[in-house]
Amino acid sequence: MPRGLDPLYFDRQRIAESEGPDRLWSKNGVDLLKIDTQGWGMHVLRGAPRTLETTRVVLLKWQFEDIYGRPTPIGELDALMTAAGFRLWDIAHIYRDLKNLRTLWADLVYVRA
Repeated sequence: MPRGLDPLYFDRQRIAESEGPDRLWSKNGVDLLKIDTQGWGMHVLRGAPRTLETTRVVLLKWQFEDIYGRPTPIGELDALMTAAGFRLWDIAHIYRDLKNLRTLWADLVYVRA
């Protein structure tokens, strides 16, 4: 992957200053919001409060291991999603390390409560 596209090389200030999903999607609503941002899911969710208000389902790839950087604890994700009016509906896929069978990441499905 070219260095400029690798998420490990993005600095947090540039990400925080970029325009988030709210500007694009909050007006019309979203049926399904899929987030697969290589460990940056919480940053996306925190930058999209209005989008979440109009979203019905969120499919989120969540990392548990240090693959792309230190992962946010899942409790923080669940607290944010609960506060936004969602509940965990399903764990669609679990991806494991084939050597030790430890969970690396999972696809989580949240639905509006």
